[in-house]
Amino acid sequence: MEQKSLQKSHTGKNLILNFIDESQTCSRYQFYASVAHKEGYKKVGSIFLEMAGQNFEHAKRLFKFLEGVKTTSDTQYPIDLLSNTNNNLLIAVQLEHQSWCDNYPSCLKIAQEEGWYDVVEIYEQIILTKQ
Repeated sequence: MEQKSLQKSHTGKNLILNFIDESQTCSRYQFYASVAHKEGYKKVGSIFLEMAGQNFEHAKRLFKFLEGVKTTSDTQYPIDLLSNTNNNLLIAVQLEHQSWCDNYPSCLKIAQEEGWYDVVEIYEQIILTKQ
C-alpha cells in the first residue's frame, strides 16, 4: 500500500505557505512592538510581542510537518513600511482577519478532504487561538 505524501499534496503546499506567513508575521509584530515602544505605547508594544509569540508557536507547530517536504513558493508576501503604531495596528488587524476568516478555514477544509487529520487538528487549534 502506497503511503500518502505531503510532498505531493495541496496540504503540503499550504503548510509551507502557512509556515512562511506565521514566521513573517512573528517578525513583523516584533518590529511593530519596537515602533510602539519608541512612540511611548508600552502596552501596545507588549501586545505586539505577545502576538509575535503566538505566531512563533504556530510556525513551530506547522514546521514539524515539513520534514522531508521540498517545494518552493512563488507567492509574494507584502513588506509594509514601519510607519506609526496606528497604521501598524490597522495592518495587523487586516492580517489577522484574513488569516482567521479566509486562509486557515480554507486550508483546514483541504486537509480534511485529503485526509490529513493530524494537520486538521493543528489548523483547528490555530483557528481557536486566533479567535
